[in-house]
Amino acid sequence: MFNPQGHRIAYIPVPEKWTANVCFGGKNRDLLFMTAGTSIYTLRMQVKGIKKF
Repeated sequence: MFNPQGHRIAYIPVPEKWTANVCFGGKNRDLLFMTAGTSIYTLRMQVKGIKKF
């Protein structure tokens, strides 16, 4: 994760060689989905993704 100035402020380790995409979902948009080489990972967040409609 990066702040608006482009500095890395956090890192989420994933036990894969590569990751492809991330997006927020779930009823409250606080579940982060991460696709990787052979799996999909989820992580409950303390922030919410935007609602775009």
